[in-house]
Amino acid sequence: LRLARGQALVTTGGGKTTQCAACHGPDLQGQGDVPGIADRTASYNMRQLYNYQAGTRKSTLMQPIVSKLSVDDMTAIVAYLASL
Repeated sequence: LRLARGQALVTTGGGKTTQCAACHGPDLQGQGDVPGIADRTASYNMRQLYNYQAGTRKSTLMQPIVSKLSVDDMTAIVAYLASL
């Protein structure tokens, strides 16, 4: 269930966020100045999402994207990304 929830959040936003491919590219390997997320560890991706949400890592692009995500949402996202 967690992978399915993560897949929905990553691919559609699940009504809470923006689909990741909009910025990170269709294969989630990054595009332009935006880094890849599919090739990162779950712990790295979780730390980044948490830090953006907490404001300890600044990004005017990412902060609104992660603002409505729960810890469970972020865990599902990173679990899905790690499965790719």
